[in-house]
Amino acid sequence: KDRKEQRSSFRDILRGVEEGEPPSEKIKFGQEILYIDSWYKKLQYDWFCKVLGSGMNLHLSSNYMLREIFELPPPLPAFDPASSSKMSKSERNAANQLAFKLRTQSRGKNRDKRSAIENSAPEMS
Repeated sequence: KDRKEQRSSFRDILRGVEEGEPPSEKIKFGQEILYIDSWYKKLQYDWFCKVLGSGMNLHLSSNYMLREIFELPPPLPAFDPASSSKMSKSERNAANQLAFKLRTQSRGKNRDKRSAIENSAPEMS
């Protein structure tokens, strides 16, 4: 794995030196985008990814020091209407059970009405 990563990095650097073109990457996290447009930023980002692992996106969105390093503006205010009014698991279960019960009762009534109509309808011969 390390060798594969090393070769990939070397190919990127070689391409950059031969073509004289710095890397250009876009990293999306949340509603924001981090643009990596220099080798220095790419190296920094890669090292932070190694250290922080899967928490990199969370740190990019809320860690002031990391945002300053990558020249990002202050974090966006965290307002998510879906999470603020989110029901707990037991509340969801209770709501689903009630909906299931009402649906079952409604279907039962419809069955009773259909059978009553079928039994009372005169037969045509």
